[in-house]
Amino acid sequence: MVVVSRQRQHQRRSWFRLFHRKCAALLFLLITWDLLQPDDDFILSENTETKPIPNIQFTNLNVTVATWNYFPSNRLQSVREPNLTSLINDDYQFCQEFLQAPLPTTLPPKRRTSTGCPTKGILHIQHGDVGGASATIFFQYMIGMLRWAEQHGYTPFVHLNDHSKVVYDTQIHSIGGYTGRFQAGMEIGWARESQDPLGYIFPGKPQLQPNQEELQNNTLFHFKGTGVWEHYFEPVSDLAPNINCSSTPVVTMNFHHILPGLHSQAPWVPHGWRYWMPPYIQRRDLPMSQWLQPQRQNASEIVQRYIRFN
Repeated sequence: MVVVSRQRQHQRRSWFRLFHRKCAALLFLLITWDLLQPDDDFILSENTETKPIPNIQFTNLNVTVATWNYFPSNRLQSVREPNLTSLINDDYQFCQEFLQAPLPTTLPPKRRTSTGCPTKGILHIQHGDVGGASATIFFQYMIGMLRWAEQHGYTPFVHLNDHSKVVYDTQIHSIGGYTGRFQAGMEIGWARESQDPLGYIFPGKPQLQPNQEELQNNTLFHFKGTGVWEHYFEPVSDLAPNINCSSTPVVTMNFHHILPGLHSQAPWVPHGWRYWMPPYIQRRDLPMSQWLQPQRQNASEIVQRYIRFN
């Protein structure tokens, strides 16, 4: 009886092993088959145009057509490809020291050369999307918003709140805060590109808020916490946030301006990926290197003008 029982247990174990192996093999085949299938968004038709991206309520042919210049006329030299060996040899020790340095609990004093108020307006950069990590929040979205400020003559000011969870440390970044007085009642509208027949929208011109007949001067604005940005970077402008600019309007981008607006649909924002975007931006007819080069050029200009590590 003992021998029979052990034989049955052995048979059961063998059967379970075989069953698990067959299930694993089937799962592998299903995953492989799915990966080999062409993505509907990337299928090219005979005229090399991508299929339309499904409308997720971010297309509107009735919004303003963007007629302003996305990029300045004074172009910098072409971006040079980095020498990886040189970067590793020269910057390895610096990067190690930078990554191992403790994060200060108080911000170092910043040198601002101006205490005056901007004449046209202020762009308060207050968040990216919820799940974006440091490269997306601190560079891709930041470059897009700084470029928007240049396009419309607004002075940028960065004070990030706790909405972008990945880059926000509650124990450090929630400390302190300040207030300032500015003009309320403006918002950022929507625009579309003239060459886009589908009307994918992105952040447009500043405008009065709906049902707003005039701006409210001397409105109190609250800026909670340290603002995150200046723990790592120099201020992007000379604007002192705690001053009173009671007749200067302040605007900020909402979540939809950022995602999908800046993330996928704004033609002036650099994109590190090639999906979820209008066909005229995606340009599947171009090799990846040619598609990335002008975006890297435009991003390099903004980084050189505004983004400096502490």
